[in-house]
Amino acid sequence: MGIRTLIYLLVLFILLIFSGATLINFINSFLGDEDNKNNTNDGLLSIITQKPIVVNTTQEKPVVIHNLTIKVIDVYKTDEIKGSLGTKKIENNSLSYLVIKLEINNNRNYPLFVSNLDFYFIDNSGNKYYPEDYLDVENSLTMVNLRPYTSYTGLLIFKVPKNITEGYLIYELKNLKVSTSNLEGNIKETVKKSINTYKEVIKNYEIKIYIKDIKYKNL
Repeated sequence: MGIRTLIYLLVLFILLIFSGATLINFINSFLGDEDNKNNTNDGLLSIITQKPIVVNTTQEKPVVIHNLTIKVIDVYKTDEIKGSLGTKKIENNSLSYLVIKLEINNNRNYPLFVSNLDFYFIDNSGNKYYPEDYLDVENSLTMVNLRPYTSYTGLLIFKVPKNITEGYLIYELKNLKVSTSNLEGNIKETVKKSINTYKEVIKNYEIKIYIKDIKYKNL
């Protein structure tokens, strides 16, 4: 292969990259909505480049994101957890179980996969605590595929220091499939339908739920 051929192939490769980037930018600008104006990572490339959108709330206020509702139902500490295989007691006297009861409503057209691996608890010192896998505990959240227009209530169980009374429950809601708002202007319905698949984007969220006044409960 001669030098002239190599130069020709290099120029052709650069033109292909430029043409592809221009096409993607055109589609994104054509389909742009308010979300895209506020977040430059939205659009067709969001599944690769998008940074999490941080949502702060408290346990008293449910989180509503794209017809998906996350609500804290109950929070308490305890020294033992009852399961079908027996009672699980804390072996370390300086620790206790932290139980957080969540309700998730999926009022969307897409299913949602929920795992306890998407959650962790962080105290005021920045220490992270991850959920325990207790499959024999009734309603313990491990993995669930939440179908469209259904809800799920489950328990997240952590081992934390006894003296913890507040902190944040973090839910890393990754790769949430959503539809952007309808195109503006007098665009024919046939055109809207033909490009509707390009309007489905991926968004990532980090939901921070502030939890306070965590007290003991005798089960």
